[in-house]
Order: sequence, then structure tokens, then C-alpha cells
Amino acid sequence: MHVHGIGIGLGGIGGVGRLQQLELALARFAELGFDLVEIDPTSFSLILNGELRRPQLADYVAVLRNFDLRYSMHGLMRLNLAYDSRHELCRRIMVCQIEVARAMGATRLVYHSGLQALDDVRHGVRRSLPTDDDLAAGARREVAAFKALAPLAADAG
Repeated sequence: MHVHGIGIGLGGIGGVGRLQQLELALARFAELGFDLVEIDPTSFSLILNGELRRPQLADYVAVLRNFDLRYSMHGLMRLNLAYDSRHELCRRIMVCQIEVARAMGATRLVYHSGLQALDDVRHGVRRSLPTDDDLAAGARREVAAFKALAPLAADAG
């Protein structure tokens, strides 16, 4: 069976032997005929405190290159360019994510907007909904961050 033009998501991989688990999962997806895999690289500790860990990235990318698959990357779930008070750290993490996506040949990098304030309330991270002014300010910060990051993302493909 060959599934042409269809992808599958690969969530976090935990525990010992993560690279071996990644390799087994990708081999299985290729065997099933998938062409594209969306990967969440969080469990591979490629980014630490806003810095790219190049040796870990090299090992990670070496596994990906063993397969004739296309990749997209699912970014960090709680990265928040709209509201996080550590805005500069979030920006550096996004720069690192773009670099990871470039290294893995990913054609897409998924980012969930920091404007998902309703989710924060639902999960108990925040006790009240943001005001309309707070939402507008967050949107401006997020848009400004992406405008600044756009050239880097364009260069990364």
C-alpha cells in the first residue's frame, strides 16, 4: 500500500533511546507509505534557554536524513510571543526553532498563537480573561515579532 501525498504527525518521544525510537517510528511511517511527517522535536532537547544545542541537532538531523520523507515541524506548545513577560527569550527560542526547521528541511513550522487566552483560562494558567486592550496589545507584540522574524524564516525556506 502506498499513500501518496499524505502525512502523519509524530508527537513527543520520551525516555531512553529517543533517537532510536525516532528512527523506528520514521521507518514504520515510510513502510506504510507516508510521504510527510510532522515532528515535535521538543523531547530531543535541541534548544536550551534560547540557545541551539548544535551537537544534539546534528544527531537528530542525521536520523531524519536516513529516510526519503518530507518534514514539517511542530513548535513548542507554550511559546508565547504575545504575552510572555520573557519576550526576548521567546524570540530567541523562535529563532532557534526556525534554525531547527531549516536543518531538518522542514517546509512548515507550526506555531500556536499566544493569543489563545481562552485556553489559558480553561487550563487554570490564568484566572481571568484578558481585556480587549490586553488582547490588542498582545496581538501587536506577536505581529511585530513575526515581522522581525520573517526575513530569517524566508531565508530558511
